[in-house]
Amino acid sequence: MLEEEHQLWERESAGDATDADQRLAELRVSLDQCWDLLRQRRDRRDAGLSPESAELRSPDVVERYSQSARSEPAQGGTERLAAT
Repeated sequence: MLEEEHQLWERESAGDATDADQRLAELRVSLDQCWDLLRQRRDRRDAGLSPESAELRSPDVVERYSQSARSEPAQGGTERLAAT
């Protein structure tokens, strides 16, 4: 996914991508979901819980969380775990 994202960014900046915007948006959401799942697993492991219990969240949840996380200061591990 990262490779495709980079290729689309290059095509878009060269003016050679008419459909790049939509695909870039889709990739951004998918990558945000992957990063969220990795953070959940790490936080659960750090809290002594099973990382296997982490679940892929819907795009709506992840994007809402991403937006609020960008506008708020970073929180510690226990607060992040409580948000899962």
